[in-house]
Amino acid sequence: MRFRQLLPLFGALFALYIIWGSTYFVIRIGVESWPPLMMAG
Repeated sequence: MRFRQLLPLFGALFALYIIWGSTYFVIRIGVESWPPLMMAG
């Protein structure tokens, strides 16, 4: 495949990595520092 065809795929995977990574990062911060009722909503 050409690089031009792979670029959208790499962009989508990078976006997925950032979105999921930030979710787990915020959950980790919340578990460490917020009371349980704030994490519940």
